[in-house]
Order: sequence, then C-alpha cells, then structure tokens
Amino acid sequence: MTALVTGGRAAESALREPRLAWMFVRPGTFSTNTLPWARSIRGTGVVKALCRDAHALAIHESAVATSLCLPMTEPGHESKAYRLGGPESVTRREQVE
Repeated sequence: MTALVTGGRAAESALREPRLAWMFVRPGTFSTNTLPWARSIRGTGVVKALCRDAHALAIHESAVATSLCLPMTEPGHESKAYRLGGPESVTRREQVE
C-alpha cells in the first residue's frame, strides 16, 4: 500500500513542472469495490474483511465522471488537485450495515 502512495506522489511531483498543465483527481474508494460482499452476505450473513473500523470516503465511478465534467471542460482548474468522495467517511462496518 505504501508503495502505491509513494509512487503516486512521485508521479505527481514529476508532472508539476511549470510548463505542463495538470490536474490531479484523487477519488476515495470506489463503491463497487464492496460488490463481492453480496455473495457472503446472502450465503452466511457475514462479511469477512480486514480492518472493519478503517474509514473510507466512498464514491461511485459514475460520480467521478460527473464531478469532472466542469473541471475538464472549463479553464481555471489547471494546477489543482481534487479529492473526490461521498458526503462522509464511513467505516467498513458502517458500509455493511
């Protein structure tokens, strides 16, 4: 996990050169990542997942696309980073509920 975060930051640093136009999009966890839980819930009523109290700012993939319509089509969003996610961070336990 750390390597991905570090790699992402290194890539962002390389793109921040003054002569390049850039915009970073940092979505939270994707809502559809929980779809595999459905089989377990139906079969046993239990979700087996690590770190049940870990928080995630979930967002549906279609909301990522919708959120980027304006920044991708109008000026003024160059050299900005956008963190995307739902209205609140929830734990995995809360997602299951």
